[in-house]
Amino acid sequence: MYLALIPDEQTTKALRAFAPALPSDAHCTVIHSKAPLPAGLPLPVWPNLSVRNVETFPEGVAVFGGKIKVAVLKLRIVFELAYLRGSAEQIFLESRPSIPYSSEWAFSPHVTLGGAGAQLVGEPPTLLRFDRMEWRP
Repeated sequence: MYLALIPDEQTTKALRAFAPALPSDAHCTVIHSKAPLPAGLPLPVWPNLSVRNVETFPEGVAVFGGKIKVAVLKLRIVFELAYLRGSAEQIFLESRPSIPYSSEWAFSPHVTLGGAGAQLVGEPPTLLRFDRMEWRP
């Protein structure tokens, strides 16, 4: 299971123009666990309740993965992303029983653009906005 931060419509359109093979479920993973998704797991609270989105900037394209490699757009860790990550970790730790989360890699926010050889067109969007989040199995 994972906490998906979902790009707004404008960002999704800009990402798709940059990476035509963008997955239909494009997102930024805030935290991941191999545990099953428990019923009623609360979402983190947005860090700034007057602003209902997280804005960040691209930090370059990279290839991530072990056996299956994917092209990703790395994202700058802004306050809101760090806050949501910390809040999600707290939710996992306070759950009964606590939920283990993947910690073998440092938090590296990114959006998967497609397979390792994904065609990219032009430059990535200069600003990315995420306006929703959800737990996904």
